[in-house]
Amino acid sequence: MKTTKLVLIAAIATVLMSTTSAVADAEGGTAGRPPACQPPPQEQPPPPTATTGTTIGQAYYCIFDHHFSGPVLDSRSLLQPAFAALTQELQRRGLDQATANAPVLTGDKNADWRSFSRAYERIAAGLPDDASRQATAEAALRAMVAALDDNHARWVGVPEADTVPLGFLPSHLHGPGLIDPAATDPVFVTAVQPGSAAANAGVRPGDEITVNDVPPYIRGTAVPGVVDWILDAVEGETVRMSVHRPSSGETLDFSMTAVAPPPPSGPPQHEAKLLPGDLAYVKLPGFGPQAADTVFAAIAKLGEGRKLRGVVLDLRGNGGGSPEQVARLLGGWAHGKTISYWCDALDKCTRTAPTTPCRW
Repeated sequence: MKTTKLVLIAAIATVLMSTTSAVADAEGGTAGRPPACQPPPQEQPPPPTATTGTTIGQAYYCIFDHHFSGPVLDSRSLLQPAFAALTQELQRRGLDQATANAPVLTGDKNADWRSFSRAYERIAAGLPDDASRQATAEAALRAMVAALDDNHARWVGVPEADTVPLGFLPSHLHGPGLIDPAATDPVFVTAVQPGSAAANAGVRPGDEITVNDVPPYIRGTAVPGVVDWILDAVEGETVRMSVHRPSSGETLDFSMTAVAPPPPSGPPQHEAKLLPGDLAYVKLPGFGPQAADTVFAAIAKLGEGRKLRGVVLDLRGNGGGSPEQVARLLGGWAHGKTISYWCDALDKCTRTAPTTPCRW
C-alpha cells in the first residue's frame, strides 16, 4: 500500500492541580502559599461548599507549577484580571464595597499572592452569604485562567445536578465545552449518543445545526450560549434545533426534551468499514489504551483479500487521550519522521518521532 506522510504539530498546555508538597523557590520560599491540592481519599468527592481564597491560591500556584508558561509568567498578568473580575461581580450583584481596593502587585510571585489574598479575604468577609462568596471566587478563578489565553486550560466548576447534555457533539468543540479556535461554520453533528434526547428526536451525524433559532457562529464568531444549550440544558427543558441534512438536502426542525441519557456500557468503540474503491474507513472516538493497535487491526482486516487504495481515519469528535498512542498511530504513516514538537515557554523544542514503525 502506498503510504502518505502525516505531520502533527502539537502545543498542549494543561492546568493540573498539584499533588506534591510545596517546595521553596527562588522568590522567597513558600511563606503565604496555600497547601498543595490533594485528591480526596474517597471515591466520591465531598459535598461542594463555597470556594475559598485558599482554593484560589492553589489554582494560582498550580498555574506556575504546571502550565508551560510558568517559568516566565508575570504574576500580575493573573491577579490583575482576577481582581477586576471579582469587583465586577460585586457590582453586578449590588454588593460593591468602598474598601475593595486593588492589591499592590510588584511582579514577585509570592509577595503578590499575599497582597491579593489579604484584599480578597477582606472582601469575602463582608459578603452576606455563601452564594455571593462562591460567585466572586468563581469570577476570579475564571478570569485568572482566561488570562492565559490557552484553549487547553480551563476552570470547571461543579455542574448543577439537574443539567444534562442533549446527547450529541457539535463539530466546533475541542474538549469538554471548549470551542476549537480552528473551527468554522457550518457546525455539524459529529456523534449522537444512543438513548439521548438528540437520538430520540432523530438527529444524525452530519446534520448542520441551528439551536433555538441561534446559529453557532455569528459573523465568524462562535456563540458560547449555543454550547451551553447543547451541553448544559436543564433536565426537562425543551430545546429547539433546526438542521440542514446535506445527504438529502432536507431542512428539519426538532424539539428535544433534555433527559439524562443511559450510562455508556463501556469505552467508546471504533467503527470500521470498507468504502467504495477499496478505501478503508476507521472512526476513532478516542486515544485510549491500545487505540493504535485497534486501528491497525481494523485496517488489516478490511484489507484481507484485496489491495487497499487508501485509508480514511475519522477523528471527528475524538476526545483525545494518550500522546503515546497518537505517536504510535502516526507511525503507521510517518516512519522515522518528525510528528510533533514539544516546546517550552523559552521556545526550546524537542522533536518527537515514532520509535517503532507500524505497518498493517
